[in-house]
Amino acid sequence: MKDKKSIVARLVAVLGAFADGEPALAISQLSERLRLPPSSIHRLLEQLIALEVIERASHRRYRIGPEFFRIGVRVENKFRIVEVARPLMQKLVDQLHETCVLSVLLQSQQQRLRVAKLDSPQDPLKFRLQMLERHSLVWGAAGRAILAYMEPDEIKRVFAQAPPTSLTGRPLPSFAQLTKELERIRACGYAVGRDEFLADTIGIAAPLFGPGERVVGELGIIMPAFRFRDDMLESLSAKLLQTTQQLSAMLGGARPPPGKSRTTAPRDGRVPRRARPAYARRHDARRAARRASPNGTAAKPGQAALE
Repeated sequence: MKDKKSIVARLVAVLGAFADGEPALAISQLSERLRLPPSSIHRLLEQLIALEVIERASHRRYRIGPEFFRIGVRVENKFRIVEVARPLMQKLVDQLHETCVLSVLLQSQQQRLRVAKLDSPQDPLKFRLQMLERHSLVWGAAGRAILAYMEPDEIKRVFAQAPPTSLTGRPLPSFAQLTKELERIRACGYAVGRDEFLADTIGIAAPLFGPGERVVGELGIIMPAFRFRDDMLESLSAKLLQTTQQLSAMLGGARPPPGKSRTTAPRDGRVPRRARPAYARRHDARRAARRASPNGTAAKPGQAALE
């Protein structure tokens, strides 16, 4: 880059650091790598945060934001999940003769982003589904297929932030109803939705997993309600599950055992607390006990419970 002092050159350098570096970076790390003053890095980050290209993470770090992600999706030939999924999506459309849709999980927003669609040859008018739109995980088979494999506290937050009605006017279910539905999804591996985004349609979706059995998105089919019969569900879901298992394997992941939820992508590259080994949890407990003790010594056994 010839002119490293221009604002554009510095912005490009910052974006490149996030694209090539760790999931989250501190200002000091960026300053060292780019050889720019921390104050300059901070000003650049504030501009990028305002555009949702970069967002704040924990521990005074920063990470890629949703707008950066959407730009990456537009450069489709560089976006791996779409590139890898498209041949499998086409095969599914050829087998089922129904429209196939792919969404990815936006971890920070706890929403899904629709990134690809292949239309059924049986539907010349096509389903009017906008690409690169964000949607709540509560609504639709696609959203619930992802939500079922998130952590309980995340599910509560998603429910609390969900729109009160679907795009077709259906009222929000109770949390108890949603929890029961998510349990069913984990048991069978797929979700079913009716008339939630488009009237007179049926959606069937199954989750996609990356490394560590973490949910990263979903793959689903959508069809007119008049063409669906209950006795079709078994064969449709079987082909869909076979495809999502294959795609998950290509992404370096695998579906957790039936009935088991898994965490989403670790924030800032750190191991989730519930995934920490026993020796690490014991160490955390001893350290917490020392901090709580007036004289700075660890509490005696039985005085402090482990996590």
